[in-house]
Amino acid sequence: MKYALYLHCIFVMSAAFAAPPDQQSNPTSREKITRTATQRKIDSQLLYALYRERGEAEVKGVPPGELRVTFDAKRRALVTIRARVTKDLLAAIQKFGGDVVSSSERDNDVRAYLPLARLDELAAWKTVFAIVPGEEAMTHRPK
Repeated sequence: MKYALYLHCIFVMSAAFAAPPDQQSNPTSREKITRTATQRKIDSQLLYALYRERGEAEVKGVPPGELRVTFDAKRRALVTIRARVTKDLLAAIQKFGGDVVSSSERDNDVRAYLPLARLDELAAWKTVFAIVPGEEAMTHRPK
């Protein structure tokens, strides 16, 4: 009897924690559930930067504050592209107005500066798995 009551309590508590939040009250949540399969490959920080660039931030429910996106002088975002690295992919990045910083076929990884407006086109490639904000290179200097 005690064991059955214990299991019932665990079930009730887990159901309470598993309940989804009210999607209708949060504009950011609403925006996320309306993303296309291609947009789901693009990190939220990059999409938020794109929405701000297009003047759609308020409509899309972009939260205020700094974004983790680094831009170059040409206003291109530094991104890490997780993809099968091919000559065609590298050529497409340049065709889209980007510059490849580094690439690794072994690691399925390309770092590049790319205009935000072209992220959807690149994410639509079947060989692209994800596009996330790139991080600045860091070096270790002994003291």
